[in-house]
Amino acid sequence: MGKLWDALKKAEREGHSDYVSEYEQTFEAPPEDYAGDYDLNLTSNMSEEYRKLFHVIKRIGEEQRKDLRLVLVTAAGFGEGVTTVAVSLAANLASDKRDSKVLLLDLNLRNPDVHRIFDFMPAPGIVDAVLDYEKRMEYFRASPLRLVPNLHLMTAGNTDLIQTNPSEILEHENLGKFLKELKGFYKTVIIDCAPIFPFSDAVSLAPIIDGTILVIDAQTTRWEVAAKARDHLMFADANVLGVVLNKRKLVIPKAIYRRL
Repeated sequence: MGKLWDALKKAEREGHSDYVSEYEQTFEAPPEDYAGDYDLNLTSNMSEEYRKLFHVIKRIGEEQRKDLRLVLVTAAGFGEGVTTVAVSLAANLASDKRDSKVLLLDLNLRNPDVHRIFDFMPAPGIVDAVLDYEKRMEYFRASPLRLVPNLHLMTAGNTDLIQTNPSEILEHENLGKFLKELKGFYKTVIIDCAPIFPFSDAVSLAPIIDGTILVIDAQTTRWEVAAKARDHLMFADANVLGVVLNKRKLVIPKAIYRRL
C-alpha cells in the first residue's frame, strides 16, 4: 500500500486531516505561484462570487438535510466554461481555511483538461483506479498545491483507456464504490464532467452524485437548450442545485450594477 493511501486511512481513523504532510513526501507540488497559465481567481472579485456559490450550495444542503459532498459540474453543450467553474470553485473553497480538504476530480473523460491547467500528467488517475480496482492505492493520486494547500487533484487517468469506451467506465460499479470511499476523506469533491449534449455522462452519474450544478453560457446558449439540459438531469433524478450563468456581460458599469 502506498504512502498516500496509508496516510488517508490514518486520517480517517483519527478523524482529522493531518495526512497532507505525509504524502507531500511522495508527490512533488508545483511552486507557490504556479498553476499552469490558469488564474485561480483567489484574489479577484470573482473569488467573492465563487464563495457565494459555495454558501448557496451549503444552504441548499442544510435545507435538504443532505451532506452535499459530491458536487458535479456540467453544462448543456461544449465551451460553456465547466472546467473554469469547477477549478475556480474548488480552489476558492480550498483556500478557505475553515473548511476541510477539497478534491477536484476530472471525470470529463471526453475531453479531460484539469491536468493541463495544473501541468500534470493525466495518468494515473480515476480511470486507472476504476479498471484496476485491486491496485487503486497505486493509482490514486491527489496532488496538493502550495498555493492552495487544501486543494487536491485527481486527474482523468490513462487517455488510451478513456478513448476506448468512456461510457463503460462511468457506469462501472467500481466508480460508485470509489466515489463513496473518497467521501470519507474529503469534505467536498468537485467533479468536472462532460456536457449533457451530446453525451449522457452527467445523467448516468446522477444516482451516485449528491448534487449537480449546471453551467450555462449567458451569451450563446438558448434558453430552450438550457431548459432541456435541466429536464434531462431532473428526469434522471439528479439533485440540481442550480444554474451558473457564465460569461455574462454587464451593459452598465459594474459599480453601478451592484448598487441596483
